[in-house]
Amino acid sequence: MLNISIICPLYNKKGYIQETIDSVINQTYTNWEMIIVDDGSTDGSYELVKDLYQDELRVRLYCRTTFKQNKGGSVCRNIGISLAKGEYIMFLDADDLLTQNCLLNRVKAIRKDLVSNLFVFNEAYFIKNPGQPFIKSVRYNIHKCMFLLSVDKVNFFLKRFLKNDLPWTISNTFWQRDFLGSLNGFDEHLQRLQDPEMHIRMLLSPQIKLRCFKYSTSPDILIRLDINRHISIFDNRYTKANTLLQSIQKLMQEITGLLKNHNKENLIKYLDGYIFTAQADFQYILQDMDDIITPEVKKIETEIIEIAKSFGIPPKGLMNKWTRFHNCALRSRLLKKIKVPALIYVLFMLKGFYPRRKY
Repeated sequence: MLNISIICPLYNKKGYIQETIDSVINQTYTNWEMIIVDDGSTDGSYELVKDLYQDELRVRLYCRTTFKQNKGGSVCRNIGISLAKGEYIMFLDADDLLTQNCLLNRVKAIRKDLVSNLFVFNEAYFIKNPGQPFIKSVRYNIHKCMFLLSVDKVNFFLKRFLKNDLPWTISNTFWQRDFLGSLNGFDEHLQRLQDPEMHIRMLLSPQIKLRCFKYSTSPDILIRLDINRHISIFDNRYTKANTLLQSIQKLMQEITGLLKNHNKENLIKYLDGYIFTAQADFQYILQDMDDIITPEVKKIETEIIEIAKSFGIPPKGLMNKWTRFHNCALRSRLLKKIKVPALIYVLFMLKGFYPRRKY
């Protein structure tokens, strides 16, 4: 039997982590280990796991401070990778759930293809009730059509990640251990966008042998979208926005260099999706403040423009206006009734953009 390592970073998820661990323990496939790396939880998450699962030898709990001082989910994942014993590795957030046959179905799939070193499976989402999962149908169907029509599947996914139009989450993937090790882990210096950066490096690797089951299998992992899912480590919206901008700038610098090294300079233009992400985040801030322009807000707007210009990607005024209209549509009962948000999503997706929705 193949041995599977499931790596789970943990930070202040006391209300969710038991359900997450139980979804792993209840798997029909039993040859697994779950490596939980606590990032310094202050809500009793670590103590809860330690007390409830001390007799479950397959659940291994560690403190991040035992290994490294710098914080972050990527740091915890890298620690988990170094401790993993499995032939295949998957990542699971501390508030998401596996369907009961998730591991069994994934193992069955990869046994038919021992050549590939990265497998991508399907996901669904839920708000509070995991018994009522759903897919983001507009985005899913557009991606599926684009995938089926694409000749080079790896290049298709690379373009999506370059544009920040993410085709899958970190939990969709099933990694062959040696291939994952060859990528040298997640970038611990990025405070945001660590997953896209890791996936872009992976898709640029000459060793990549990808097999995608996302559009041909049922969802096997459930992503939580509850309003309290995220516990912010940022003091305020300005700190959060500035951190996003810094991460975008660093990611674009690193990825631009990688694309040049791989003779793919023609793909640099796709990075404009990250500028659009910054614009969308800026519009959220404006709406939260009833469109009041403070010096801090003006500084963020100026930095977005400067970052865009430095990469030869001027911010798109039209996309900025669409973002504002889209955000207003999401808040308007009347516009929701006539499906305006869905129509705007289609327009965004056809252009390769996907605005981040607030739940």
